[in-house]
Amino acid sequence: MTLDVQDGRLVLSVDDVPTIALVPVSNDEFRFVGWTDERTIRVERIDGQAYLALRTRTGPAVRELRVLGSDL
Repeated sequence: MTLDVQDGRLVLSVDDVPTIALVPVSNDEFRFVGWTDERTIRVERIDGQAYLALRTRTGPAVRELRVLGSDL
């Protein structure tokens, strides 16, 4: 799996085939095309490592799961 920016969208490719496109919510946060802002993916760098923060919002509550980029 790889993540690349194509035409202003973050694109997840599997075996070099673009599979899922995400639209930007902010500079570092994206959502799946057609989804609401309550479910997003944020790209983070912590101590030189790339992470994806998978976020779900319900009212004021936010749940987040961080996945190390090399674990994708």
